[in-house]
Amino acid sequence: MIRIKMSEIIKTFGVFLAVAILALGLVLPQQASAALPAPMWLPGQPMLAGNQVIAMWLPVPGAVKYILYLNGEKITESVANQFIGPGPDGAGKFEYQVTSVDGTGTESPKSSSGIINIVKIDPPSNIFARLDKVKQSALIRWDRVKGAAIYNIYKADKKEGPYILASSQINDTFKDTGLEFGKEYYYTVSAKDTSGKESERSVPFLILMKKEEMIEKAMAPPLRIVPSKSVERRSKWTGTELPATSGALVIKDFGIYTTALNHILVLDEELNLLERYKIVFPEAIKGYKAGNLRAIKMDMFDDETGVITDLNNSAVIFFELTREQALVTSYYILKQPTKEQEPEIYDKIPASRRGDAPELSGVGITADGLVWAFGVKDQVLYEIDPEDGLIGWKIEYNTPDGKATAMFQNVNDVITLPDGDVILVSPLGRKVVRIDSASVADATLTAKYEIGTGVYPGYIAKFLGINGATVSSDGELVVSDPGMSTIQVFDLETGTYLYAIGGPTGKPDAKNHEMAAVDYTYPAYAYIFPDGARVAIYSSFEKIWDVREFGGEGVALVKKYVEEAMAPPAE
Repeated sequence: MIRIKMSEIIKTFGVFLAVAILALGLVLPQQASAALPAPMWLPGQPMLAGNQVIAMWLPVPGAVKYILYLNGEKITESVANQFIGPGPDGAGKFEYQVTSVDGTGTESPKSSSGIINIVKIDPPSNIFARLDKVKQSALIRWDRVKGAAIYNIYKADKKEGPYILASSQINDTFKDTGLEFGKEYYYTVSAKDTSGKESERSVPFLILMKKEEMIEKAMAPPLRIVPSKSVERRSKWTGTELPATSGALVIKDFGIYTTALNHILVLDEELNLLERYKIVFPEAIKGYKAGNLRAIKMDMFDDETGVITDLNNSAVIFFELTREQALVTSYYILKQPTKEQEPEIYDKIPASRRGDAPELSGVGITADGLVWAFGVKDQVLYEIDPEDGLIGWKIEYNTPDGKATAMFQNVNDVITLPDGDVILVSPLGRKVVRIDSASVADATLTAKYEIGTGVYPGYIAKFLGINGATVSSDGELVVSDPGMSTIQVFDLETGTYLYAIGGPTGKPDAKNHEMAAVDYTYPAYAYIFPDGARVAIYSSFEKIWDVREFGGEGVALVKKYVEEAMAPPAE
């Protein structure tokens, strides 16, 4: 009996199977090779450089190419271990990943995420210019943009362009020289962040230097200065240790008022203290952060009731003066309009400030009993009914010529006049605007005139940044500019420039003949006493009131000159 071992059978079958496979041209499957490892980002990668993305990673041995992904979607392939290409559109968080691919086409796992955060930078806004007709130049300014490291200024002869790069500035100003009379110049400004990413360009801004304005300016006197001499300096109010406030005064027929810390002070015409009232919240009014209260500006309905703005809580607070207390009767915390409530106003609020607390500053009571309060953050006018609370918002007004609208620019003071008109003091815009009371009643605000930034005929001295204004008993509008240490006086009814309040010499500044030589610093407010012989100037640097001898023959001569200059020509 023949016995065959099982091992021999298996061996014989294996040989037979191998021969069959070779005869048929078949190939046995091989074991799959392991995928390549995921690439590793180089330090600091990926990164944004201007409007481009740079992505670099360590090379992977065996890789024949790499695949780059953005937010999970494939965007490109590269045989090199780097990518340089356009950055993503818009703003937000962008996730980059990369894989390696071997010669068989096998793709590795994705790398760790490389994140690029892009914050949209807004184009500059509130662009305006100060023209110098003598030097034929223009100083252009705009609001600073959050996150901007540099600004590009573009210039063209036509509104539609083409625009060429005129300058790049790290500050919010640009001076252009060599301008021709009667020729139109258009400017637009963009902002760039530290990565070099550039914003959209601003709306084109027109500068047209008219020759007739130059002639008019040349005929005006170089600078009208009325001298003043210090006779008294007050660091505190008589009879109290309260500081001399911010200098903002509310001047009414029935009294003069101001805020000091968490107090309201009543002053006489000599600015001596008559009464002081501490702002107190009664137990019935709950939920208000009274400990965080910062009274900024105020106005009075009558000699007993008034309203203040609280900067820290973005609220208007109504009060009644009683028994040495300013007893709070009601308050309203104000908020910006939403896009659904006021889409046009919402769209004009800078994107970086939408949703913020308005941080209220200037406040005033209109002739119809409504309260106007202005937001420092959003530059929006809030209209409040004392009984019903917030009733509306505004963000712009009609210019005096009626041909355009202008946006409010950080209104610091609101002065209501007996005829119902309203004076708005705008530090950011370097101007003072008088709003027609008739337009207020129609719910459409129209300016009667604008003062500042060299826009009014006969105005010579420059404004750097207006702080406050007061109205004298003689019908003069007294405007202070701390940065330039100047105080300019205008006719309240017409806006005509009258004179500057100078130092003892009554001469122009030795270095700048468009300024008066002064011996006071950083004048935030100036108050001309009813006798017309003295002026009190509040220094925002020294925190004192400087009472000065003033007026007399100098003022009379200036007024006479202005009257003669503005008189119609004899027939």
